[in-house]
Amino acid sequence: MEVPILLIGFFIVSIFIVVAFFHWLDKKVLKQQQDIYESAITLLNDDIDEKIKTSVTLSRAVSRGNYVEQLYPFFPEFPYHPSDVRFLGSPIDIIVFDGMADGDIKQIVIGEIKTGKSSMTNRQRQIKKAVSEGKVVFEQHRIKVSEDDSKEEEAN
Repeated sequence: MEVPILLIGFFIVSIFIVVAFFHWLDKKVLKQQQDIYESAITLLNDDIDEKIKTSVTLSRAVSRGNYVEQLYPFFPEFPYHPSDVRFLGSPIDIIVFDGMADGDIKQIVIGEIKTGKSSMTNRQRQIKKAVSEGKVVFEQHRIKVSEDDSKEEEAN
């Protein structure tokens, strides 16, 4: 009867050792995974911080450019009277009705104002090309809002 008790004791101790080993292994793997996740989170946070800094810098530059575009007609070096300028902003910045303030429009200028190293967009280059090729027209469109409008129109 002593052999089966020793065998049972040995079996119980063996199971305890195996369970303890797997528990230790599980904790070690869990710690490695946690370290990997923490490293990944640190890298992502650093990347996010860098992207935020870049975004804020770019946003400030764009805002500063927008302010300058709207104020530029009041700068001393601007060649036209500020009252002759109409600001659009997009796709081009300004239209100048040169001479309008004096009551005699000499020319119409479509203008783009740039700051720093910015360059024209593809759309702006297309507009510049259309203007330089003379593909600019003036159209008047009349909207009929009510029957009174059509009677008034017939009278004129």
